[in-house]
Amino acid sequence: MRHENQAFMFWKDWLLEVDEGTRPVTLQQILTFVSGVDTIPLLGFPYPPQLEFLHGDNDSRRVFPEANTCQVVLRLPLHTSYDNFIHFMESGILQSPTFGVI
Repeated sequence: MRHENQAFMFWKDWLLEVDEGTRPVTLQQILTFVSGVDTIPLLGFPYPPQLEFLHGDNDSRRVFPEANTCQVVLRLPLHTSYDNFIHFMESGILQSPTFGVI
């Protein structure tokens, strides 16, 4: 639970930086990563957006964020430092448009 609280605090701090425009990621890119759309639908999402946490220290893919765009769920990685958290969040989101492209 302590690691989840820390990840949540990292998430909030990082979102503030993104909103200020000091990060290479935009709020629109985060929305697209999480929901698959670049604007909030007029009637909202069919499900309330959710945050979950990725557990599993031995799984190297757990360092990047994951999303379920059908359910609008963002799964945050658990990192012990803010710098690692933002590095993997930004790398995962910025590289996601090329996922599966060969």
